[in-house]
Amino acid sequence: MEETEYTGKEGIYRWSESFGRMGSLNGIFTAREDEVADFIGKHVYFGEVLGKYSDIECDLTAEQFELLTNDADFVEKFKRFGLSTGTDPIQKLREANW
Repeated sequence: MEETEYTGKEGIYRWSESFGRMGSLNGIFTAREDEVADFIGKHVYFGEVLGKYSDIECDLTAEQFELLTNDADFVEKFKRFGLSTGTDPIQKLREANW
């Protein structure tokens, strides 16, 4: 699959999704605005991240994402100090060559 070159402004995003009694996944990470928009509606598979046989998957929706900031200086420092945490569904899709 051909890799798309995203050129939109980079920002820091919070992502969160509840999976009922099994638990929830959330994360804070960087992504480009057009990249996030492109992945809305895509199906992502996380595997057994909430325990054996949990088989977690979902469709990404705009409501799951919150742009915390797109201040370029803040984003650069966030990346330099490795402050990403939790689950990054965008990276999961990148790894799957979506």
